[in-house]
Amino acid sequence: MKLAQILIIVLGVCLLFGCQAGVEYSKQGVPVCPYCKEVVAPHTEFCYRCKKFFRYTSGIEVCWHCEGEGYCPSCHGSGKYLNEEKIWVDCQLCRKTGLCYECRGEGYIVHGAVPVKIDRFELERLRANEQ
Repeated sequence: MKLAQILIIVLGVCLLFGCQAGVEYSKQGVPVCPYCKEVVAPHTEFCYRCKKFFRYTSGIEVCWHCEGEGYCPSCHGSGKYLNEEKIWVDCQLCRKTGLCYECRGEGYIVHGAVPVKIDRFELERLRANEQ
């Protein structure tokens, strides 16, 4: 199918059913719902807080789960956390790796396109140039 045909189909669907708002980004580069500004996982294209759909555009973005740190937000990168009984247990979220399970420690996620490998220092440089 040619690109022009795809665009015509997409435009037709938008005219019939209405298009959703596009995902927005916070100052830190984290994707947020365009309606309620809650941090969202863009690949779901749905905000669980306000119960609305949004469309996602492709590109590289800061990981919504770890906010670009690359570390597991549950154990803060240690692979273990202190449970309610004050006992150190293995982190099941990252499976003891200490890395964010969503971005695998990279700090960024690529959606809707072929992943382009860039290192963390390159991502920091890109963020600095945006500000």
